[in-house]
Formats: sequence, C-alpha cells, structure tokens
Amino acid sequence: MAVITGTAGNDTLNGTTGDDQISGLDGNDILTGGAGADQLIGGAGTDTAGYAMATSAITFNLKTGVYTGEAAGDTFSSIEVLSGSASADTFVGNGTTITFDGYAGDDTVDYSASAAAVNVTLAGPGVTTVGSGGDAQGNSLVNIEKVIGSAFNDTLGSTSPFSYTLQGGAGNDTYVVGSAVIGIVEAAGGGDDEIRTTATSYSMSSYANVERLTFTGSGNATLTGNTGDNIITAGTGNDILTGGAGADQLIGGAGTDTAGYAMATSAITFNLKTGVYTGEAAGDTFSSIEVLSGSASADTFVGNGTTITFDGYAGDDTVDYSASAAAVNVTLAGPGVTTVGSGGDAQGNSLVNIEKVIGSAFNDTLGSTSPFSYTLQGGAGNDTYVVGSAVIGIVEAAGGGDDEIRTTATSYSMSSYANVERLTFTGSGNATLTGNTGDNIITAGTGNDILNGGDGNDVLIGGAGADQLIGGAGTDTVSYVNAAAAITLNLQTGVHTGDAAGDTFSSIEAFAGSNFNDTLIGGTSDDILIGGAGADQLVGGAGTDTASYVNAAAAITLNLKTGVHTGDAAGDTFDSIEAFIGSSFNDTFFSSASADTLNGGAGTLDTIDYSLSGTAVNVNLTTSVVSGGDGAGDVLANFERVVGSSFADTLASSTSGHALVGGAGDDIYLVGNQAVMIAEAAGGGTDEIRTALTTYSMASFANVERLTFTGTGNATLTGNAGNNVITGGTGNDTLIGGAGADQLIGGAGTDTASYANAGAAVTVNLKTGVHIGDAAGDTFSSIEAFIGSSSKDTFVGNGTAVTFNGGVGTDTVSYSSSAAAVNVTLGAGGVTTVASGGDAEGNRLLNIEQVIGSAFNDTLGSTATTTQTLQGGGGNDTYVVSSQNIVITESAGAGDDEIRTSATSYSMANHANVERLTYTGTGNATLTGNSGDNIITGGTGNDTLNGGGGNDQLHGGSGDDALFSGAGEVHLYGGDGNDTLNLISGQGFADGGNDGDTYHVNMVLAATIKDTGVGGSDTVYLDRVQSLADFDNTRIGDDLVLQSHADAQPGTGYENATVILQDWYAGSNTIELFYLADGTQVSGTLFS
Repeated sequence: MAVITGTAGNDTLNGTTGDDQISGLDGNDILTGGAGADQLIGGAGTDTAGYAMATSAITFNLKTGVYTGEAAGDTFSSIEVLSGSASADTFVGNGTTITFDGYAGDDTVDYSASAAAVNVTLAGPGVTTVGSGGDAQGNSLVNIEKVIGSAFNDTLGSTSPFSYTLQGGAGNDTYVVGSAVIGIVEAAGGGDDEIRTTATSYSMSSYANVERLTFTGSGNATLTGNTGDNIITAGTGNDILTGGAGADQLIGGAGTDTAGYAMATSAITFNLKTGVYTGEAAGDTFSSIEVLSGSASADTFVGNGTTITFDGYAGDDTVDYSASAAAVNVTLAGPGVTTVGSGGDAQGNSLVNIEKVIGSAFNDTLGSTSPFSYTLQGGAGNDTYVVGSAVIGIVEAAGGGDDEIRTTATSYSMSSYANVERLTFTGSGNATLTGNTGDNIITAGTGNDILNGGDGNDVLIGGAGADQLIGGAGTDTVSYVNAAAAITLNLQTGVHTGDAAGDTFSSIEAFAGSNFNDTLIGGTSDDILIGGAGADQLVGGAGTDTASYVNAAAAITLNLKTGVHTGDAAGDTFDSIEAFIGSSFNDTFFSSASADTLNGGAGTLDTIDYSLSGTAVNVNLTTSVVSGGDGAGDVLANFERVVGSSFADTLASSTSGHALVGGAGDDIYLVGNQAVMIAEAAGGGTDEIRTALTTYSMASFANVERLTFTGTGNATLTGNAGNNVITGGTGNDTLIGGAGADQLIGGAGTDTASYANAGAAVTVNLKTGVHIGDAAGDTFSSIEAFIGSSSKDTFVGNGTAVTFNGGVGTDTVSYSSSAAAVNVTLGAGGVTTVASGGDAEGNRLLNIEQVIGSAFNDTLGSTATTTQTLQGGGGNDTYVVSSQNIVITESAGAGDDEIRTSATSYSMANHANVERLTYTGTGNATLTGNSGDNIITGGTGNDTLNGGGGNDQLHGGSGDDALFSGAGEVHLYGGDGNDTLNLISGQGFADGGNDGDTYHVNMVLAATIKDTGVGGSDTVYLDRVQSLADFDNTRIGDDLVLQSHADAQPGTGYENATVILQDWYAGSNTIELFYLADGTQVSGTLFS
C-alpha cells in the first residue's frame, strides 16, 4: 500500500493504481485515490475526495457505506466534499454535513431511503445549495442535475434555467420551480403533489401524477394541468387556467382570471345554473374565475345571473337563458367584441365570440350588431329582436308569444321567420317591409314606405309619408293609430289627409283611424271602419260596412237606440253602417228597432241589452236566434249576456258562463246548463225556468218563482228561498222546495218531495195540510214520497198511498189522529215496510225510528235490532218486537196492551202501562213483567216467566217451564210439561196442569194449589216447614189445609191456614210428594 502525505498547505494528491493511504494534513486538500481500495484522510481544512479521473459512474452511499466504481472499497476520514466523475454519479446522504459535487455529467442525489422528509433545491452549474430535513440535513449540493425525494412530504426545487429533474416519492411533495424546463417525475399513487412556479407560462401536461399547480410569481400567468384531477391556483394577475381532462378545481385569485378550454377536442357545456358541466369541463369547479373560455367546437354557456364573461373562443357558440326565471336583455356583437347582458340569468354576463343566444320564457330583448349570420332564439314570452341586418337568424316556436323584430335595415322580410308577429322599422329613409304567412303588425317610419303583409290577417301602419300598403291574402287592416293628428280617409275619391295623404291601398279590408276625430268614408266594397279614440264619423258607402271597436283599450257601450255611446265609441256617428263589432273587453250593445248585425267581440261577458224594447223579445244566446221587439231581424254573435225587456220575454242558453237577465214581465228562461246564470230583480214578475236537465237548482237565482222540468228521465229539481212552483215531468222526480211556501207538483211517475237539505226538522202533516220547518206552507200534488231532513222529522199520514222516508235523524210517523186502528211495522235502517189500516193505509215507511199509534187497537211492530220507539194510544195495542232494544211507550189507562216478541230474553221492566207479554218464538224464553198487573204467556219451549210486581197471571204453555211470582196476588198456570211453579214471593193460585209439576210455597203467605192435570208425579216444597210437628193438616170440604203453627194468618177465613190444596179429597191424590225445608220427604197418602 502506498502512503502519500501532503503538506500543511492546499495539496492535490493523487494515488496509484493500487490501494493507497493518502493524508492531506492541513489545508484544503484534494485527494484522488484512483483505482484500488484507498484510505482518504483529509485532516484539517475543507478536504475533497475527488474522482474526476474516474472512467465510469460512481455511487456514493453514505447511508450504507457502500460505494461503487473507483470509489469501491474507499474509506473517508475528515472528508468534507465528495466530488464525482464526468459520468452520471449518484450520491446518497445520511444526514451528515457534507458537500456532494457532481463535477461533470448528469448527477443525482438520492434521498429515497430517508426516514423523514427532505427539503432540497438545485441551482445552476457551480452554484451550491444546502439541503435540510431527513438525510438531506447538512448536505451541500453543487453540480447536481437530479434529486430523488423520500417517501415523505418533500420539498424539491430548482432555480436552474437548465433541464434538471425533481423526482418525488410516496408523500405529498411540493415542487418549487422557476422554469418550465425543470422535469418533474411522480409515480402513480405517489401522494397529493403540487408544483409551485413563478413561470408565467407553465404546463403540467408532461407531468402525470402531479395533482396541483400554483402560480407564486407576479404578472399574468398561463397555467395548464395534466389529464388527472388538478387543483390549479392563479396569482394576483390576469391568469389563464386550463385544467385539461379530469375533474379540475380552477382557483383564480386576484385579477381577471380565465378558465380556458381552447385545447379541448370536443364541445363543452358550462351550466352555471345547475353546476353541471360536460366535455373537458365535466367535474370542474371554479372559484374567483371571471372568464369562461370555450373550445374550438360549438360550446354552450348557461348563466345564473352572476358577473362573468362567456368567451366562445372559436366555433359556433351559444349562450342559453331558457331556464332564467326572468326576462333577459342580450345583444351579440362581432368577433372579439364584448357586450354586457342584463336581466334574469343574463345579469352581469359579458359575452364575446358568441354566435347564438337563446332567451327565457319571458319577454326578452335579443339583438345583434354583427354583420355575420348570428342567431337569436326566443322563448315563450313576447320577445323583441333588435337587428341591423337581414342576415341575423330569428328562431321562434309556434305559440311562443307576441314577438317583434325591430330593424334599421331599409329592406327587411320576415318571410323566413315563421311565428314572429311584428316588424317595426326603426331607421331612417324609405323602407320596404314584408311580413310572413302569419298575422303581422308591420310598422314603418316617416319615409315613403312599401309595406306588404303577405298571407294572414295583417295590420299595416305606414306612418307619415306617401306609403304603398299591400295587404295580401287574409283580412288586412291599414291603421293610423300612431298619427299625431286626425285623418280623413275617403275610399270613394282616393283623396286623404293627415298621415293618410298620398297613401295607396291594395287588398285592404279594414281601415283604422287615429286617436283624434277622424272621418272614415268607405268605398264600394264591404269595408270595416275602425274609428278608434275620438269622436269619429264613420260613413259606410255602397257595400255591407262594419263599425269595429276591436282595437279599443277598454269596454264600450254602443246604444243604437239613443245614439249615446261610451268608451272609444263616445261621440261616434254612423251613416250607412250595417254591422257593429265590439272590443276585447266586456261590452254592452243596445239594439235599435231596426234589424242590426251585432258582434260582441272577444270579451268574456258581452251584453246585448233589450231593456229599451217596447215589446217582449225572444233571445237564445247559444243559437243566436232572436225575435220580437227590438230583437226582430237582429243577427247576434259572441254575446254571453242578454238583458230582457220590461215585458214577458223568453231568454234561453245552454252554454256555461252565459247570463240571462229578465225584466219586469213574466219571463221564461229556457236553460240547458246549470252554469247559465239567471238574474231577476225583486218584484220582476212571475218568472219561470224551464229545463230538460235531470239535475237543476234555482238556489242561486233569487226572485224566480217557477221551475218546470221539460225533459225525459228522472229529474232532481231544487227551488230557491222564495215561494216556488216546482213541476216535475213524466219520470220519477225529486222536488226540493227549500225555504218558502212551495207548490210541488209531481206529474207522472213516482215523485218525491225532499227536505234532505233542510237545516232543521220538518213536519209533514198530510192529515191537516199544515206543515212545519222548510215544509211550512208547502202544498203537494201528485207526490208519492217524502224525504225528511237530517234532524228529527215527523210525518203524519192520511190514509193515502205514500212513502215516508225519514232520512238521517230520529224520525217519527204519527197516526195519533187516525179514525181507525193502524198496523205498522218499522224495518231496520234502509228497509222499507208497508203499513195498513186507518191513516196508515198504503203508507210505505223507510228510515223511520218511531211510530205513534191511534186511539184504537193498533198493531205496532219493529224488525230492527237497534233502538226504535213504538208508542201506542188509547186502544188495546199489540206490539210485535224481536229485540229488547225497541222502546215501547204507553200512557197509564191507555187500554189493555200486549207485547208479542220472538226474543228469547225479554223484560217489560222499562215498559210501564203495558199489561201483556206473549212469547211467539220457538226457543226457550225468559220473560219478565213490569210492576203492573201482567199476563205473561210462554211458548212451546222450556220457558222462565217472572211476574215482577203486581197481580200477575203467568201461563207457561207447553214445555218444562219455571214460573216465579212477584209480590202481588199471583196466578200461575204451568200448562203441559214438567213445570216449576214458585209462590215464594207472593200469595195466590198455582195450577201445574198436565205432567209432573213442582210447587214451591212460602207458608207465611196464603197459597192455593190445584193440580188439574194428569200424568207425572207432582211435588210440593213447603219451604218454611222444618218438620211434621210444625204444622197441622185439616180437611175443610174437599180441600186439604196445611196450617203452620208459626205462620198463622188470623181473619182469613181459614185463620191459621197457609197452604190450601184445592179439591184434594174430591178425587184421587193429585200431589204425590211433599218436601219439608229440612229435606224430609212426605207422601201425599199421609193426608188421605
């Protein structure tokens, strides 16, 4: 090994091709080991390990201590600078203080293995920079052309004007560059990386996988992203930001900043209204962007009322305001010229390089000063197009409002612009204006103009000057509405004055004057003369001439009877005028005694008034057929209201919205629609509505007295609050008189008088004809049915065949004044029953909840299970019920009344003053009496009968019955079957009848038992006797008397007798067994 030692000065020491030890000692030494594994010892000073003479690239890895090339095996001590070869060397730092000098070649410093982020800036050749952070801490770099960052958030930069390279790692790296020539390398997924630059023109297009671009310099910058999702941030100047493909965030900052899409390969839509963009703008967002600049294709811009510039750039570009909530005002200029819009979504919009504008649905003003073929497209509103050239295209959809073109062009035709209605010349000179096939209003200026309406019903306004006015096809009008003074128009002489002076006419059917006092004289044709405002003289001429007020700004009154008119007709006079047309408002015409042709015009409620007629008129508004009085010979059109005379008029309509107004006479209204309004003044005669409508109501038509159905079918006719006469037809009609004393006349069919709409209960008394409520004063003819209100109504029959329908509410049918008994059964709700007898004869009952009987022997019943009421009168009434819910009402002393029921459980406890209860069913019944003297009769089943209080008779009938006495003097009859007869609570008589019966007696009370039946074994229970010693048995006549010692009853005839077995000794023993209270059984033979 060669040992080479330097001096105390600045030495340059070169080794051999072998392994050397080179010591620099003091001074700033350069030690070059050359080939071999050399020991390079610097000593004091700033010492350099130099490899300038190496023939290949070297790697200096201070992190691992492994070196390659001529540095392989070398070791360093007190070395401050590592200087590479002329090849592409690599330096790997380890966070120690050292200088990496690339010397020559494209050299790299690599911090990819750093455990923390690094901050490194590369400078130009020979310029040293100092790194920091992680393995770059203390590193000085000179002549380095590339830096590789760590896996952390590095800051890598270059101030060099040369094409150096900055390569990030996995972190969110920041690249700080001053020139676009600096190369940036980022791997996919390598963090959220940012380039910060002072370059006024910078593009990331070559740097994939970098997300952010920020301008940090001054001046106006042009910044371009890559194909990824970028965030591009401008500076303080007027910057242009181009995101390119991807969903980009373009952030403008101070200045007037532009989002530019000049490089986009397809059309873009910028919709600021919805925030949805298409093409390369899809997903982009904008902040502090003042200009949106489109592509070279046909882009579309949609404003939202914010201050912004839409620059179409190249291509045929459109700004679209169709979604604006208000009208817009937009003018397009030539290429490169900016105009400013206003109103709605156009407010604040500046437009440049835009070739088409689409308006809103409101009244827009769209214009163009360009000499090129730009397009203006309106929407649904009344749009105005302001153009200086005929090359500007106008687009309007059918029904898109009343639209106007205003032009300064001296020759302009609307023939290519369908659906535009108006053409106005706003320039100077002599204009030639041509309409389209629609109905146009064409207005010229002060020159000698030529106006050609073309097809359609046109209005031509020539203005001052000697104009040629050509109507073309259709009904065309020449108008002088804008004239500054009155005109005279004489179609007979052709000599005119005022604005009409010198004018000539071709194919003109109507002539409209000024707002002054004009004279319009017709010619030999059928002329239409429109006087307008002012007191005009309208002279017809030879044809059938018309005075028209279609242009009037308000309604008119035309009184041909008096000659006094109002509105635009005020002061007008007519000569040789055969017809009159009203305005677009609600006009009133008074016909004269002559045969007039009258047209109400476009109003919704025009009136033909015959109130001045000397005799009655007959007017049908729907067919326009008129006769009688001033209407004789009249021809009517477009009238929705007629006013009759003071005589007996006939007024008719079947059209909704028409109005018929009668006068003082007895008027007849022929009505074919419920929506035809009828008006009559109080005291205006006895008036009648005749209708074939099957449903008709006069409720809204006061002061009309009669309603008559003239059609077929079943009609429902409703009166008003007055006294009406309502007459049905041949069908089954329903007549509703309402308030007032009404005459309801049914006619043929089964007709009904209905009070269903009454606000309170009614009483319909067919017996007396005196009614209450809405029925008060009503009379009925050929009425077969009555319907009550929703309240508690009362119906009183009179023995005629009629139906009483109670409707809603708890309703009553009363036969209290009937001269004979009635037979009435109420049905459940909705079920009709038929009554008979007395005043009920022929009555059909429906929805009746209570019946009141007569003073005779009525039969009243109910098949319902809900609450109904049966009320008897003075006779012996029979109540037939199937439910305990039926209420029975009887007055005291009102006959011997009976309830017959099929209910297996029935009690008369709540039915005072009813004496009898009879079971008519087939099951086992439980029947209970009330506190009165009852006769209760069971059926064929095993019944239980309880007398309640009073002196009752209980008849068990067949079956094994149980009979219980009440507190009075009771008679119990068991009938057939093994019956149980209880005389525990009262005294009285018991006869078990046939079969084996059981008797329970209380020896405190006198009881008589007579068992008359045969068969079976009969038993008596002496419920208060404990033993044979407690009573004596005695024969009195043929009776067996059982006398209790404890329960003697002195003064009874039998003194202490308690139980009498009647006719005991008259034949064989009738009672086979006795039981005492203690259960002792005693044979009847004991007493023989």
